[in-house]
Amino acid sequence: MDIPTEEGKKRYPPDGIYKGDFFDDSENNFWEVCTCKPECPDPCKGLCGCKACHANYMDFLSME
Repeated sequence: MDIPTEEGKKRYPPDGIYKGDFFDDSENNFWEVCTCKPECPDPCKGLCGCKACHANYMDFLSME
């Protein structure tokens, strides 16, 4: 399991975890840990390997 980086905690306060739009603490919902580094672009689309930013970007695209 990945651990949020300090940068990840800045991008997804307070714990560095991105929770999907329908997150309600049930086991059927997903969450992803942000592993970004300070040199990652902001906003990050997950190209650095960060699953949280990739999920966030995919959620953004699905809203269009």
